[in-house]
Amino acid sequence: MLIAKIIPPDSSLYKRLSGLAKSLDGFMEYRPLDWFWIWTMFVAGMGTHAGYVERHFFWEFTPWHIGILSLAVVTYIVAVFVLKRGILKATPTVKEIGVYSLFGLALFLLGWGSNPLVGIKYSIPYLLFLIAVMFVFAIPLNKDEKSGEVTIASQSKKRVYVFVALLLTVAATVIGYYLDDPVASTASVVYLPFLVVASVTSHVRHVQRSRIFSIFIMAMFVSAREAWFLIPLVILFYALRYYYYFRHQIVYPTFSVHMDEEQ
Repeated sequence: MLIAKIIPPDSSLYKRLSGLAKSLDGFMEYRPLDWFWIWTMFVAGMGTHAGYVERHFFWEFTPWHIGILSLAVVTYIVAVFVLKRGILKATPTVKEIGVYSLFGLALFLLGWGSNPLVGIKYSIPYLLFLIAVMFVFAIPLNKDEKSGEVTIASQSKKRVYVFVALLLTVAATVIGYYLDDPVASTASVVYLPFLVVASVTSHVRHVQRSRIFSIFIMAMFVSAREAWFLIPLVILFYALRYYYYFRHQIVYPTFSVHMDEEQ
């Protein structure tokens, strides 16, 4: 990370900024790492509705003010009344995936903002994608506190969970294509190779990659319609990287494997 070269940990400026980062510890109770998937489901509803009304709706900045304001309101409500209170766990278990699914549906319909019956129909590929990602995150991993090495706790569970995720992602692709939704179908197709590789290998890095790139892929394709969405995504991504660097001397979030499992 460039900032690590400009402001190394042994510099006086790093120490001052480290104190500033520490003051943000209370803010982290609102779990901004989870905002990525929450934002993506909400904005997916907005973009899908716009695509439903106008088939060629693409790369639009015009609704940015409505989008940013709506995103801020949703973020505040979810962070304060859901995430901070632990209603949604930081890392889901298989039993909790149903709760995530219902919450994801609610976010999509809020973004859809119109006839909810039609919205439910068009939410299906996004929900299937979300559930697939939750199964990947539900794969139990162990981390050695001394070496920092991450390993898969149960290969049998990993195989089952990845297989289920693979089937759900294929279903999301097919249904997205059937609904004439290029965002859902293409994002699912792009994510499929990560799951295919993870299903035929036993190394933990392929599970990590399937986690790291999951929401990122969907968020990028959602941004193809709602282009303004890239701005809050980039701001949140780099804000968290600076926080973790100045607070814990780690580069996180990251697209590298063998990262600390903070989710």
